[in-house]
Amino acid sequence: METEDRPLLGTAAGKEASEGSSYFDDLATGLADGSISRRQALKGIGAGALAFAIGPLFPEQAEALTRAQRRRCRQRGGIPVERGECHCTEQSLCEDNPEIHCEGNPECHCLMTVAGRGFCGRHGSCVPCTASSECPAGWRCVVNTCCTDDFGNPVPTCLPPCEAGDDARIVADPNAPTSDGR
Repeated sequence: METEDRPLLGTAAGKEASEGSSYFDDLATGLADGSISRRQALKGIGAGALAFAIGPLFPEQAEALTRAQRRRCRQRGGIPVERGECHCTEQSLCEDNPEIHCEGNPECHCLMTVAGRGFCGRHGSCVPCTASSECPAGWRCVVNTCCTDDFGNPVPTCLPPCEAGDDARIVADPNAPTSDGR
């Protein structure tokens, strides 16, 4: 068997790698016993270096929360979310539920969008939606609000980002209920 046909890493002389071994242990073993050529080793090291170098270019793929972060969020009464602007969303915008603020701003809440992402937004009028594409630019379709349909069932609603102007409400009906139930 030629060197090019032999397994690269993760195996030593065609056998499965030991459970406690690492990439570099397998590399050193393979080089020492001749089952991996220097050329293969350099290719493997180059591929690993490239993967390490381009990782930061794709941050959304590396936003996983630690177990401690998820636990702290639940202890605060929130729902942990992996992606978005914030990672611990409010369970509900209704009164008597813990408020989780973005950047320490009491007017800015960490909310969950219909897509399951964290969104830093403000309360607003109840304008039902099913997707953020139905909302004004920059706004998001948010779940867990106090907005309900004609039968009292909760419905998602479009809410503005925290950066929106002083009056960030859509005024379809000035007497319409608001997302915080007030």
